[in-house]
Amino acid sequence: MKKLLLLFLLFLFFPCKNSIAQYNYVPNPSFEEYDSIPIYGWDSIFYKYVYVPKNWFVPVDCSYAFYFNSLLNNVDTLSTGISWYGVPQNPWSYTYPYDGNAQSGFTSFTYSANEGLRNYLKIKLNNPLIIGHEYCVSFHITILDSCYIAIDQIGARFTNDSLLRHNPFGNPPCYLLENPQIVSPPGYFFNKRNIWQQVSGTFTANGGEQFMTIGNFKTDSNTNYVWLPDISGYDAGACYHIDMVSVIECDSNIKYAAAGKDTTLCLGDSIRIGSNDTLNGYQFVWSPAAGLSDSSIQNPYAMPEVTTTYQLMQSYYNSYYSSDEVTITVIDCSTPPLDTTASRVLYIPNIFSPNSDGQNDVLYIRGENIKEASLCIYNRWGEKVFETQDKNTGWDGTYKGKACPADVYIFYVSITFADGITEQRKGNITLVR
Repeated sequence: MKKLLLLFLLFLFFPCKNSIAQYNYVPNPSFEEYDSIPIYGWDSIFYKYVYVPKNWFVPVDCSYAFYFNSLLNNVDTLSTGISWYGVPQNPWSYTYPYDGNAQSGFTSFTYSANEGLRNYLKIKLNNPLIIGHEYCVSFHITILDSCYIAIDQIGARFTNDSLLRHNPFGNPPCYLLENPQIVSPPGYFFNKRNIWQQVSGTFTANGGEQFMTIGNFKTDSNTNYVWLPDISGYDAGACYHIDMVSVIECDSNIKYAAAGKDTTLCLGDSIRIGSNDTLNGYQFVWSPAAGLSDSSIQNPYAMPEVTTTYQLMQSYYNSYYSSDEVTITVIDCSTPPLDTTASRVLYIPNIFSPNSDGQNDVLYIRGENIKEASLCIYNRWGEKVFETQDKNTGWDGTYKGKACPADVYIFYVSITFADGITEQRKGNITLVR
């Protein structure tokens, strides 16, 4: 068993939803809490309240953060009965939150003569980040129905100060020229409506970072954008809902690839390889895939037809790649070893795959010097699904003419050997399809 650790620090996008039960540095991460800001007219008379996500703010003086919450569905309704803050429906979109009842939003780019017309979302973290520690960052976005431009390279910038004292650029001055530590890859455009896509990555803290800003940090001329084919909206801009923002400390949770111990199997038998530890936030790729129940999970069943070395490549948040390998030696147990002195030999496979591929489609009792044999199979509810008194008759994975589902079944075997000795066995058999 050989191990190889490859430490890569990549700022990448990956479209899979994962969660780690850890301390989140982001307060109000799914925008469930909100504040109301009173608005007054030119004559100082109260006009109305504007609702914004609590703790979040916009570091440039261009607009408020978009905010939508199903708890506000009856607030500021139009003649149609639709609220400005409605979820799932509001004047700009019909979108369910990724998590909970609420979502926020921002404009990342506008096709306009006024360069830099956009905004950002900023949050002060619960605690400053620690120097030298690795942090796993993710947030989810989806484009508003009313917008018909999509961009790539949306990111997150971590700073020691709030950026409020920085001079924004553009006309009006709305964009920030910063270098985000987390950024989605170029060429991947967030152009799917009502489908949440994740931006994620890891980075090493310099220490003291306590503000996180999310948005587009490129000038208009350097922003890659595409027009959406379904121009059903009316806003020539890239506007996004955002939900479930996470910043967690990940370096202490890195676990490296564990493919398991080298072992020997009878042809037709199987074994689980990999680790049984609970690993969230990891991706797995086994190679080769032949003989595996699933080459993309942590601990697949292996049933190779020939001796095979499987390599596991494991990554954590598309970073910290590590590998390990395990060798499964396959022997033909249908012929007893030449040096055996036993007169009674019994083999019962622990897995079979009745998928009509001509390989391992029927479960048989195997052995030497067997005079009589009976086999009973029960499902997990105790229902007998198969029985035979013929040692040459096996189970094809059906019950009453219908294919049984993939599951773990219980077998009972009674064997009488040629020398008159009788043995009973019971155990589990796994049916895979």
